[in-house]
Formats: sequence, C-alpha cells, structure tokens
Amino acid sequence: MAGVILVTGATGNTGQGVAAELLSKGYPVRALVRDAAKAEGLRSQGAEVVVADLDDPSTLPASVFEGVDKVYLLTWNGETASQQTKNFLGALKASGATPYIVRLSAFGAAESRIIKQLRESDDDLKASGCEWTLLQPTFFMQNTMMAAQTVQEQGTVYFDWGDGKAGMVDVRDVVDSAVGVLTAEGDAFKGQSYVLTGPESIGFADVEAKIGAAVGKPVQYMAVPNRSAKPSRSITLGRPTRLPSCRTRSIPARTRSACLCFLAGSSYQIVSPASGPGVTGVLGRGGLTTGVGDKSSQINRGLAAMVWA
Repeated sequence: MAGVILVTGATGNTGQGVAAELLSKGYPVRALVRDAAKAEGLRSQGAEVVVADLDDPSTLPASVFEGVDKVYLLTWNGETASQQTKNFLGALKASGATPYIVRLSAFGAAESRIIKQLRESDDDLKASGCEWTLLQPTFFMQNTMMAAQTVQEQGTVYFDWGDGKAGMVDVRDVVDSAVGVLTAEGDAFKGQSYVLTGPESIGFADVEAKIGAAVGKPVQYMAVPNRSAKPSRSITLGRPTRLPSCRTRSIPARTRSACLCFLAGSSYQIVSPASGPGVTGVLGRGGLTTGVGDKSSQINRGLAAMVWA
C-alpha cells in the first residue's frame, strides 16, 4: 500500500464516510478531528486519530503530515472557512510535505458568502504546489432531514426556494466519489474539478411529497422569503422565527425548469446534472436517487423515526 491518507473533518458528514470506506479497503488513515471522543468508532476500525483544530495552526505540527501522501481536505462553511484552508496549507508547506489533495468544495452562486470563501480556498490550493482535485457537490439530500422537527410538529417543510429545483446530491455519492479519486491509479483526476449532482432536478415540493410518502402522513411545503427562512435554515430547514405577511418571493420563472438553481440573495446559477463528468465521470455510474425518494433509504428511515418519535 502507499502512504497514509490524511482525512480532515473525519467525524463530519462526508469525512467520516470517507475515512471508514478507506479503512474498509485496507488503506492507512490518519483522522484529524477536534474531539477524539467522536472518533472512537474510526479508531476501533484502525484509524490513527490526531486531535487538531484548523482554526489554530499551532495544533498542526509537522508530525501531522509525516508519511502522508494523500489528503481529503474538508473545512467547515462558516466565516473562517478560507482561513482554515490557509492555516492547513501553511502548516503543510512548513512541514515540507507535498501530498496529493482531494478537496471538498461546493457548487453555487458566486455571490454567496460561502461560495466566495470556498473559491478563495480552491485558488489557494491550486497555488500551493500540491497536485489537487476539486469535488464541488450541490445541496445534500441528507440536509432534508433537518426538516424533521417542523414535519413532526406541523406537517410542514419551510424553505426559500420558491418552486425552483436543484440537482440535489446524495452524501453517499460524494463519499464514493472522494474515495474513488483518492484510490485511483494514475493521474486522470488530478488538476480536475467535478460538480457533483444527483440524476434529477428536485424541488421542495418534490421533497415534501417524498417525505410524506415515507412517513405515511401528508406533508406540505411552504415557500417563504429568503430573509425568513435563513435564520432557521441552519437548524431545521424549517420554521422561521416569524412568518411574514408579505408575498413569498419565488425563483424567477426562467429558472423554474432548470436542472439546478442555487440561491444567493437575488442571484442564481444553473447547471444540468447531465453536464460535465460529475458523479458519472468519477464513479462510472449515475448518482443515487434514494437519498430523498426511496422509503427504504437511510434518509427517509431517519425522518420516519424522528417524525414518529
């Protein structure tokens, strides 16, 4: 086997899956986490667990990178996201290591604060001197689980997409894509960026219908203005602090049938799930649809359990 694969954010949505899958395939994994207790499962599978904080470069000594020849680089989407990448790359440069880095970025409108920071980090990586691949997923299907509270209490999903649709992607496709790139032979993926979408456009009207079928009771989608949904989105995809009396703002009609619409203030970007290499280019198959639409899927089983708890 080759050298160690360093996985940052190894207890996160994708990082944990990437680390576990690599371990199952026999690859040596160094899991970088902030809380060692949350990584006990990975440790029991054979991972070397290292406690560090990407917000604090003093926790990233050269020993973190010793023997590492590949990295899965994941930062959070908060206000220090770009600084986390700078801290990581700075510590990496100081160590003298030059591993191949597969970075989890994202696809979205350029005006979005999150996307601006991610693009800055993407550029920093490209200028680092390391070989790289960028994975740019869209909205995670698993994020729909955050609506469980309002589905349980009100039978309603609140969000600010109007009747727009997005090529939502299953986190499992993101994990599989990352593992596929990290374990691939040759240089086919190096220096490439992949926008990862699901195989179809899904709006929140579709989501509520699929969730309702999964939990066995009617569920409605209520479109709310962006300023109302935003305060609660990070918690529940859900109930706004208050529902305004003003008319709901919808995504413009010209984008309603688009394959992907991402909202950032009043700006939108469109991409087709069928365009570019994406999941198919990495995995040789289409994206999963079971993230939202299958009663037996992990997402809908989780929603059903939470709604009926």
